[in-house]
Amino acid sequence: MTEKRKGTSSQWTPTPSLFRSPVSVDWWKATGVKLVERADHEHELSVQVLAVSEDILVAAGRHLKERLEHTDLCLATRVKDTRHAKTLLEEHHAKLVEEESELEKSLVEVEDQLEAKRGPLALAQTRLHTRRRRPNMERTRDEVEAALLKEVEELELTISRLSSAAEMTRDQIQKIKSTRVSLQHDINLKAKTLLLDEVEVLGLRSSVKIDTH
Repeated sequence: MTEKRKGTSSQWTPTPSLFRSPVSVDWWKATGVKLVERADHEHELSVQVLAVSEDILVAAGRHLKERLEHTDLCLATRVKDTRHAKTLLEEHHAKLVEEESELEKSLVEVEDQLEAKRGPLALAQTRLHTRRRRPNMERTRDEVEAALLKEVEELELTISRLSSAAEMTRDQIQKIKSTRVSLQHDINLKAKTLLLDEVEVLGLRSSVKIDTH
């Protein structure tokens, strides 16, 4: 009688390499075809999306370019209007400077005339005062006194008118100076605006390029 070997089993177990694959060739082919069809479909969609994206980008680029050109035109118009306004202000300022100079000359002439009238007035008043110091019978209302009184009256009236004219001239000069200072302030503002808009802003915008292709 033959003895059995220790450690051996009487039951047979197949090796893993002998198991059947769960994937059949037909399923594998069908799955591959579906994947290829899906890839082709996704490729077509990608092409369509790319074409739509290109159209959107071109349209957006054209729109941005139009807005850029429109803004540049508006800015150029603003620069033109600002320069024109600045020129008008400068012309008006120059007229005020000339007018102020003429008024100052006129004021000097009026003051000279006033000074010229004060001497004769003081002399006529002194003569009247001297005549009034005469003795009783000598204090007559003669033609000389009448002439002196008339002269004093006319000189006082002339001095009053010249004084009023001088005061009006001073007031006008002061108003012109105030207006001139205000104009100069506006001119400086316009100059700063032109510097910003024409030199800095337009200079920066000139470097902006939009490709619409």
